[in-house]
Amino acid sequence: MTNQQFPILKKAQRAYFEETYLPEFWCDAADGKEVVRFCTSWATKTENVDALIEDIKKMPQ
Repeated sequence: MTNQQFPILKKAQRAYFEETYLPEFWCDAADGKEVVRFCTSWATKTENVDALIEDIKKMPQ
């Protein structure tokens, strides 16, 4: 188990998350997409994770 997640996003999706979060660019992926890193800590609050989940549901397709 890890506190890191590495989603593959379109550039517009990365820009969407950068409005609120600090996803770290990790590397380029196929088809012009990008791998970014989201990282939490033991101090991350449940409500922060819940907010991220809600924002994932709203992200541009």
